[in-house]
Amino acid sequence: MQRVGYLVSVVCVLLGVYAVAAPYIVVYQIRDAVLAHDVGDLSEHVDFVSLRQSFKDQLDVMLAKQTRSEHLSDDGVAVLGTALAGVLIDKVVDLYVTPAALSSMLEGDIPLPSAPGTRSTAPIRQPFAYSSMSYSSFGKFVVRSNNDNGDEVSFIFRRRGVDWKLCEILLPLDTATANKSLKRSRVR
Repeated sequence: MQRVGYLVSVVCVLLGVYAVAAPYIVVYQIRDAVLAHDVGDLSEHVDFVSLRQSFKDQLDVMLAKQTRSEHLSDDGVAVLGTALAGVLIDKVVDLYVTPAALSSMLEGDIPLPSAPGTRSTAPIRQPFAYSSMSYSSFGKFVVRSNNDNGDEVSFIFRRRGVDWKLCEILLPLDTATANKSLKRSRVR
């Protein structure tokens, strides 16, 4: 009878260790998938619907800030332009936030629009090499990295049942910084 108690205790401890280690394991699985150029495996760990929506929301906020900072909100043409830019942002994000493009970005490469799968000549980097990782809450795990400009980029993972998925990538929201980051969004 004591053996059963010990066995149950060991199983509970192992489940607890796995529950704590699971997001770290997912981060390393993403890194390995990127280095192996395995977009199928990468896709298993990313919630692309949430990720696309996150990018759209951030770019909409950045556009609104830029419009406000340039005092264009009083100009009717500028308001129309902002609305059209919002629609364009949605289409561009849907086009660019794909498994292959995400893999390229995590390698430190910039996906080129001219030919799918074409890579720039930038050196390949190991994703999340100089990152800090921590729980933000029970269901949220954050990986923080710096891009080439030294700006912090946060990768937000959320618990989906017993699994963890990359759901958001938070870019620097400062307009000047964000413009540089979007042009050259390499992550160390």
